[in-house]
Amino acid sequence: MSEICPFFGLCGGCEYQDIPFDEYLKMKMNKIKEALAHKAIQCHINPIISIPDKTRRRVTFTYNSHCFGFNKKKSHQLIDITQCRLLVPELEDLILPLKELSQKIGNSGKVSVLMTDIGADISFSMAPQKDKKKKKKFLDVNTLEEISFFCQKNPVVRFVFNGEIIFQAVQLSTPSHVFLQPSVMGEETLVRLVLENLKNAHKVFDLFCGLGTFTIPIHQAGIKVKGFDITTEAIAFLQRKGISAEVRDLFRNPLSIEELNAADTIVLDPARSGAHALCQNLALSNVPKIVMVSCNPSTFARDARTLINGGYRLVQITPVDQFIFSSHLELVGIFEK
Repeated sequence: MSEICPFFGLCGGCEYQDIPFDEYLKMKMNKIKEALAHKAIQCHINPIISIPDKTRRRVTFTYNSHCFGFNKKKSHQLIDITQCRLLVPELEDLILPLKELSQKIGNSGKVSVLMTDIGADISFSMAPQKDKKKKKKFLDVNTLEEISFFCQKNPVVRFVFNGEIIFQAVQLSTPSHVFLQPSVMGEETLVRLVLENLKNAHKVFDLFCGLGTFTIPIHQAGIKVKGFDITTEAIAFLQRKGISAEVRDLFRNPLSIEELNAADTIVLDPARSGAHALCQNLALSNVPKIVMVSCNPSTFARDARTLINGGYRLVQITPVDQFIFSSHLELVGIFEK
């Protein structure tokens, strides 16, 4: 294992940099087994696929008048950082320049950064100010000049401030500040695991599809697919690519049993809260196969139990450790009826 980050124990991001790596992986595997056992589920679990550090391309920093970094664990206390071993080097190199810029912009807020293949997509979001005298409704000329200088000096492709595009070097097809998998390697791994289980699929519904992490590769594989997600910008992005997609709140308005039965395979990748209502309908459906991607073993086990009670068999689980050194873990589960 490489050297422990100097901010380990202060920053709330990493929890397990200080234990042997094999012990760390065993602990994560036990977390999966405990979640399944709690719901009386037995299933073959493949070895954990671990995504290394220095691969994270997406991050959200917090800043105030004197600090730029991450919150302390379970706290609103901000820890000032100068480096992060999880980030791709190009993104880590932006920490100090972004801190300097945040001090010039002033007040407090969050900075979301996505390191694309051609540069950084940056979104500043200023926190509401209680003191109206300190509230910055717009950027003054000097601040705009500072942002312009920052964008020219650093590899920036887009800079957004409170939802308004301030700088754009090239026209990006993806909306600003939408969810993408945190690492390219992690995304490629999850896509491979999903596609491996769609070899006999003819009509797929991709639920909670987002920008099409799975929808686009499924479409490119020549399989008929339709994506569903609540985010209007993401669905419009897919539609511009000629992919069938629908805006839908799958928590409040899950697909009905009849709607689900129109597909022969369901791919779903819900948030940490899982997809309880949707799985209740899936359990009563006749869909032959379900591929579930989950970032929470507990809600995965809960939803898996619902599907199993409805006649599905959990064939296998493959863990993907995309959030290295944290307690988080992703799972790809395959269900057949």
